[in-house]
Amino acid sequence: MLQHSVDKEFEKKEKSVDWHPNLKQLVRFAASLDGSIPAQTIPLSYRKIINASTVSQADIELLAQMRASGLEDLEWDLLLVNSLRNGSFEYIKMDTPNNFSNLCSE
Repeated sequence: MLQHSVDKEFEKKEKSVDWHPNLKQLVRFAASLDGSIPAQTIPLSYRKIINASTVSQADIELLAQMRASGLEDLEWDLLLVNSLRNGSFEYIKMDTPNNFSNLCSE
């Protein structure tokens, strides 16, 4: 019963529906398994960060996901979490998000 309530509450708070289609496409390509075909939807793991009620809760969710992946030693700024949560991508070049440069490989 509790899980059903949590699932219903999650569905009501889906914040990514208001995102621009190009932003959704960018995230789906980032979630691609083969690098050429985008994922069908924004992954649930990322939607948990997007739909967190506060930036602090999004940070806790991201930390839990990193621990589950064995990457608990990574550190990041809350501004990164805020950008991930709100879909705030700032570009300095057409193909490089400025505020995610620490996540991009050269």
